[in-house]
Amino acid sequence: MKTTGRPPRDRDQPPAPPDGAVEGDVIEGDDIEVFEGDVVEERVVEERVIEERVIEAGDPAARGGHRPVTPGAPPFGGTSVDPRMRDRWVTARRAEGRRRLRLVAGVVVLLSVFGIAYLIAQSPLLGADTITVKGVTATTPDQVRAAARIEDGAPLLFLDTTRVARRVETLPGVARARVETDLPNTVVITVTERVAVAWTRTAGALPIAEVDATGRVIRLVAQPPTPLPEVVGTGGVATPGRTLADAAAYRGLAELPASLRLLAGTLTFRDGGGQLTISGAPPAADTIAFGPMTDMDQKGLAAMAVLNDLVAQNQRVGVLDVSVPSAPVTKGHAPLHPSG
Repeated sequence: MKTTGRPPRDRDQPPAPPDGAVEGDVIEGDDIEVFEGDVVEERVVEERVIEERVIEAGDPAARGGHRPVTPGAPPFGGTSVDPRMRDRWVTARRAEGRRRLRLVAGVVVLLSVFGIAYLIAQSPLLGADTITVKGVTATTPDQVRAAARIEDGAPLLFLDTTRVARRVETLPGVARARVETDLPNTVVITVTERVAVAWTRTAGALPIAEVDATGRVIRLVAQPPTPLPEVVGTGGVATPGRTLADAAAYRGLAELPASLRLLAGTLTFRDGGGQLTISGAPPAADTIAFGPMTDMDQKGLAAMAVLNDLVAQNQRVGVLDVSVPSAPVTKGHAPLHPSG
């Protein structure tokens, strides 16, 4: 296509034909003189005319439908379209189609992956088949499994381990429980059992109730557990899993030094205060008075210091009062091992 340096012609007049041409002659492309801006304007006008003819003819494509396009053929009523415009239009439509196809394919793949993962998670391939129980001695593994209530084949990926642990902790002898899953088919339950610090009497076929440091009844047995002390004077019905009303007595016992707990025989709990009867042959003190069951670790250390001094002096007392641990009081002195 050639351009000339001639002054712009009147745009309302058609371009002059080449020299020697008459009306009806075919003009070759190389003989057409094009002035700057003419081509763009003529194409815009031509496209508008085409759009108007499409609408008037009721072409399906103008209403959102589809009409087959034959490359190189005039689309409407013999009116020709610039091939380059047609190629750009076709390229744009194809690119848009590919984008939509990629989007649809991505959504289908994503949904398929989630669907397959969900089906696998719900299938017996990842279902609970084995329940392993660790850390139990007094409580049996069957009791733990029954309390956990994990259905056979339950999906491990959807297992609420926290809720299962809370159910296991309702057992009277269980202090804490931890539940873990071991894919593909195993559930592991690790139990921390409660430890009895004393016992108390109760009515029933099994008259002895073992109680832990929180005052919770762990189990009922036929014989007193040795060497645990008996607690007298606490209220409440001794039912396994229930916390007794005067739990402070059991918390206080748990805070005493282990060496003093081994000497304990009976703890009498009245009016919020405790008095411990010492067992032994013979004991350096018959009774230790603690007063309120608070600061029991300090009171226990003070009591052990006085007892060791009494033994060193071959003395024994009837009452050792450590209600004020910094100023212990002894009553009823006598020789620990009388001579003769």
